[in-house]
Amino acid sequence: MRKWIVVLIAALTLFSIGGAALAQDPSAVFCGSLAEADCAILQQSAAASMQMSSASAKFELNVSVAGLFGPTPIVLSVVGDGSYAITDPTALAGIQNLTSLTSGNPADMAKAFGPLLKAFSGDLNLTINIPPELAMMAAMQSTGDTPPPQIPPSISLGLRMVDGVGYVNLEGVAALDASGQTPKGWIGMDLVKAMEQVMASGMGANSTGTATDAVQNMDALAKFMKVERLADTTVDGQPAAVFQTTLDLAGLLSSPELMQTMQSQGGSDSASMQQSMMAAQAFLTGVTAVGTQTITLNDFYNRAASAEIKIPLDMAALMGGADSSSSGPSQKLDIAITMSTTVADINSAAPIAAPEGAQMGDPAMMMGSMGS
Repeated sequence: MRKWIVVLIAALTLFSIGGAALAQDPSAVFCGSLAEADCAILQQSAAASMQMSSASAKFELNVSVAGLFGPTPIVLSVVGDGSYAITDPTALAGIQNLTSLTSGNPADMAKAFGPLLKAFSGDLNLTINIPPELAMMAAMQSTGDTPPPQIPPSISLGLRMVDGVGYVNLEGVAALDASGQTPKGWIGMDLVKAMEQVMASGMGANSTGTATDAVQNMDALAKFMKVERLADTTVDGQPAAVFQTTLDLAGLLSSPELMQTMQSQGGSDSASMQQSMMAAQAFLTGVTAVGTQTITLNDFYNRAASAEIKIPLDMAALMGGADSSSSGPSQKLDIAITMSTTVADINSAAPIAAPEGAQMGDPAMMMGSMGS
């Protein structure tokens, strides 16, 4: 089942950032049945994105679940803003060859990604808005003398990466820990060293193979994608083209081509693979996934992107045909996931610096906890 999850994540990631993600060079952008002129816009956008040195963005993620506490949906939202900068453009040349970065010897992969991490700086500020229903559920989990956790309406989290070091601001998270054991402020870790140690231990070898196959089989994924051009719009007074991509998730995860790919990796016999496929079909029946990207026509930059995934779940069917008319909590859930991003300050975003006074973590300690 882990392999199916990896493939699903890969498919959703590629879908959410548009057809250009299916290509390792602009000339191979997935265009489906688009007109030649429309396809040229996507190709020019892919080429323009490879030349971007910095940008800022604002985004919002909403997860809505109806049926958990009656017909009124509960909504968990994450809003944030951030920016990135490429400090060494020459080091990022290797990212255009995804296959070479995700195949072969894990140690070589770590060496290839090390310069990429050091060449990238990023800053991300998140606010997680928690619905009161989830806070109530958390309070109900307390037992005995353990006091219920105090879940605030919102939690703030800061993430940053500078020169290959990842930082997280745990100030908002530490406020939730009544024991006071969670460190406060910025915590940093050398991600390059951590990756080298993970690869040297062999812990990343299996997942590397699965991700490699997902990237190398984009032709199979493209069969389940449809891209079309919608009505044009304007962004900051500039004319912009809007493209919509639709992904057939149910068709993808139940396709013979994907089953053959998964079986070729070994570790699963035909019977277990068929069982996993049936589970995937049951889970994804009725799922819809639609994404859009907005490209300004004067410079071909991708200025906005959005995605909407709707998942109707029949819990009775998933659990083996239980009586859906039985009393108790609703067994039918309607899940909606919406994401939206807007991009600004292209090639002019503010510099990103490491946070002052950050406590540095030891990658070796992280390895020990992962192996325990």
